[in-house]
Amino acid sequence: MLGQTITLIAGSGKTSRGSIEVETFSLARRLLKTCLRSLIIILCGLCSVLVPILHFILPFIFLGCAIYVAIVTFQEKTFVSSGQGKCPECGLDFRIMKRAYKFPFYDSCEGCRREIRIELRED
Repeated sequence: MLGQTITLIAGSGKTSRGSIEVETFSLARRLLKTCLRSLIIILCGLCSVLVPILHFILPFIFLGCAIYVAIVTFQEKTFVSSGQGKCPECGLDFRIMKRAYKFPFYDSCEGCRREIRIELRED
């Protein structure tokens, strides 16, 4: 797990600091996630064969979705496992839940319900 510093920016321009924990998937775990997600979608495609009239289209749609999900899932190398900071607006503790490692992203404060922009700090 790797800790990184972030900046929390409110709509009014106020800022505060925070930190996130970043985890990296191993190749084996990425392959397992990719196979499981694709298999579930392919099984749904096989079940869609039982739907009258739509069975001409749905299996191909599910197959295309399975390929897309496999590509996107395999490309996920890192993710934010958790994070914390202080809300720049109200000063309450701000928690960041598990999410994709893509910056900037937006979250809302549990205290004041304002949208907060979260950026990776370049120190």
